[in-house]
Amino acid sequence: MKERIQLQRLHVTFLKVLLFSTVFFSNPGWSATLGSGIPSDTDLRIVREREVENKIFTIPVPDAGQAYTPVERAVRSRYGAVGNFPLGLDELEVLTYPSTTLADRQALLEGTAFFTTPHTASEGAGPVANQPMCLGCHAQAAEAIDDPNIVHVGCQPGSFCVSIVSRAARSTPTNFGYTALDPLTGGGRAPDYLDAITDGGRTAAFTVFSDFHPGDPNGLGVQDPLDGVSRVLGKTSQQFGGFVQHVRPTSPSCLPDRIPTITEDLNLQGTPDPVTRLYPSGFRRQVAERAGPPYIGRGLIEAIPNADILSFDDPNDTIGATSSLNASVFGCSRDCIKGHHNEIPGPAAGSSIFATAGGDGGVGGTGRFGLRANGVEIFQFIAGGLQGELGFTSLLNATEVNAIPNTGCGVGTPSPSSVVEATLSIPFSERNYIRNIAPPEFGDTLLNVLKATDPSKAQTAGTPEAAVQRGAQLFGIDLVAFANRMIPNKMPSKGDGLNDHAINQAEGNVACAGCHTPVQRTGKSPSTVGEYNLSYKWAPIFSDIVLHEGPYVDAERFAPTPRAPSVIARPHLSAFTKDAASNPANFGKNYGSFDIAR
Repeated sequence: MKERIQLQRLHVTFLKVLLFSTVFFSNPGWSATLGSGIPSDTDLRIVREREVENKIFTIPVPDAGQAYTPVERAVRSRYGAVGNFPLGLDELEVLTYPSTTLADRQALLEGTAFFTTPHTASEGAGPVANQPMCLGCHAQAAEAIDDPNIVHVGCQPGSFCVSIVSRAARSTPTNFGYTALDPLTGGGRAPDYLDAITDGGRTAAFTVFSDFHPGDPNGLGVQDPLDGVSRVLGKTSQQFGGFVQHVRPTSPSCLPDRIPTITEDLNLQGTPDPVTRLYPSGFRRQVAERAGPPYIGRGLIEAIPNADILSFDDPNDTIGATSSLNASVFGCSRDCIKGHHNEIPGPAAGSSIFATAGGDGGVGGTGRFGLRANGVEIFQFIAGGLQGELGFTSLLNATEVNAIPNTGCGVGTPSPSSVVEATLSIPFSERNYIRNIAPPEFGDTLLNVLKATDPSKAQTAGTPEAAVQRGAQLFGIDLVAFANRMIPNKMPSKGDGLNDHAINQAEGNVACAGCHTPVQRTGKSPSTVGEYNLSYKWAPIFSDIVLHEGPYVDAERFAPTPRAPSVIARPHLSAFTKDAASNPANFGKNYGSFDIAR
């Protein structure tokens, strides 16, 4: 065993040297490459073009009579544990599906290492990078964690103690008043510190800003991206560098972006209306955060049949589900839930996938990933992040993204000798990595309920198990159907005749399951690595993948000041669970947690 671990570490060390050494090759521009280049760009380009030609991301409905099994889960007691960066085979044993073969884990290594290693300008990272590494956007939240075992089991020396599978989203809210401008430098401040009250906070992903005008001819409102290029209500947008605040410089001479002040923004002159908060021009400033999603079970989402997603379309609220909501109060016809899938246009007929608009190498089809289901496949986000967040060019997006003059990062086209191309082996291996990150085992309390002979039989009042049952009832989950699809060998040999999505249509629920579909089946996965973990599974997706109408949040939209972080007192989890027995000192206590007052 000791020799095996040493061999694995040697493998990872060799891989790191291979990945992050600049390898020069002879061509007219003397460009350099980042990555192993195995398989070659030529071979992987052919693979990619065949994927698109064969429409492998359109998942067909499985044949009638196809058997499904519960998806495997990673060991909960070790879930999220990480070692020193870059992560290697040891960590992949913790993060991937238990049945994943050694050969398949090795196919994830290059992407795993790239995802978890900070990158520098000398490697070719661009001057407008949002983060130094992929994990910078996709790390767990770190605020107010009083027990390190919540996100990892121990922390090896040199590790950042974060991983792709831990709690998602920002670590804290961003203090926009602090990060927007540093008077000493004229740039912005990077949200790098956990203190969100007197400092910037720590944001996973990035901040977006724009000026919003609600009165365009279509009645939908219009955004001025402040990029100096767009036409907004008949005028050219002001040049403030665009709507993304880039806060992760790749060199000391490159300042984080600032957010333009109200006084210099021509859209925001005069006194705003006290009710609408609109300035005389009709605009108001909008600032928001974008948090990177957790990459857990994404290979399962990729394998949901397209027809299953389309079956949830309900644009006119005609399907309806049992709910305690009174539809007449809300002025709707059935369960007040409308939805429609997002159909993404593909590249123009006859054009190469390597020259699509936006340069992300993406395909068209039924959206299932990202904000507003705006992505058809995982690869699209990897390619977009490679350039848009890290600033690396590749065959997928060859345009070098440069900073604007007021950032101090340099302008113009870089010399050919400074261009470092990322080989296609990086995004392909990274896709393998993301596809094969497994969900963790259920917690003990839920397992106690699901493994019971009859999960619906009432548990003793006041116990954690009874609370689980009550939560399932309110959510709209049929616990028997859910258990039969989640617990191996639980399904009767002739099936159970229950709702395959494990939705409970009995009275007394609040229709959460009307959007957050508890269980989805998967068809044949398009993955060539770990396909056996992803195909023909029952998966607890808790989403229907379609878009739903949401309300206007006027209290936030018309707030007189930007959303300032505050400290909110919350009770320890152990106050509500059987863990209270092992942590009696925390029972009934509160801890301080950053939040945004609404």
